[in-house]
Amino acid sequence: MEYLKQVPFFTNLSEDKLRKITKIAQEKLYSKGSIIFKENDPGDAFYVIKEGKVCVLKQVKEGIDSIIATLEKGDFFGEMALIEGDNRNATVEAVEDCQLIMIRRNEFQALIKLDDSIAFTVIKTLGSRLREMDKRTVFAEEDSIIDGLTNLFTHKYLKSYLEKETARSYEHGETFSLIMIDIDNFKRINDQHGHLTGDYVLKILSNLIRSNVHSGADVVARYGGEEIVIVLPETPKDQGILVAERICSLIRNFKFDYHQIQLKVTISLGVSNYPDDAENIKDLIGLADKAMYKAKKNGKDRVFYA
Repeated sequence: MEYLKQVPFFTNLSEDKLRKITKIAQEKLYSKGSIIFKENDPGDAFYVIKEGKVCVLKQVKEGIDSIIATLEKGDFFGEMALIEGDNRNATVEAVEDCQLIMIRRNEFQALIKLDDSIAFTVIKTLGSRLREMDKRTVFAEEDSIIDGLTNLFTHKYLKSYLEKETARSYEHGETFSLIMIDIDNFKRINDQHGHLTGDYVLKILSNLIRSNVHSGADVVARYGGEEIVIVLPETPKDQGILVAERICSLIRNFKFDYHQIQLKVTISLGVSNYPDDAENIKDLIGLADKAMYKAKKNGKDRVFYA
């Protein structure tokens, strides 16, 4: 019972009520990087954080998760699926080693009925989370040209821009180069150090790339996951390759340091050119993508071109 008194969620309860909770609660330990539950898993338990920190991840596209919240000691999660009687609507991952208090679905209603303050806290927090989700949806609709994590242009904007740039280059008889970039071993970074570390790497790397191209002309966009595309207007292929080599070297030599975790980060790059390699957007991107994967197969941390 003493361990419950240390958790802010339960501090206002009498000892009699704490004893009742002790009978239905289980203490669970999760190491850093562990997945507590995944999006679409059955909603079978409610959790209160006794010690540690977790992040809540929502899938925004297939294979791409975005952190929507970070929760700490005294916070709780998992209530939405129990109230709605539905599957999980997000993934929860341990950012640090965690001690959690778990209450199963069939005991959750007993917990809510136990004390008005618990019911009020759960309902108030649930309402707040739903409002925040609404805000994020509105923001995503209004700001669909800028990626929220990296501050790069979105895939949607890139597609529109390439259509215009292809038409402009064709009309004026000009050329442009496209660079496809993928972070080497990014899944390993996420698996070993957690999604917060992966997000840090993606943010810093995106900023480095954006800061090392011509801001007034070149376009840098998040293509998907850890893939980034650079479009270099009025740039022949040989110059595009030089830009790619410079960025590859920049990332190789940069010291990524996240909360005393030192990371060696490299990238693989593929370069293609309009109209030398392709005269339509699909083929142009496809050739850059194939060149980038050749770079990966040949040792990573290098540039290949179509």
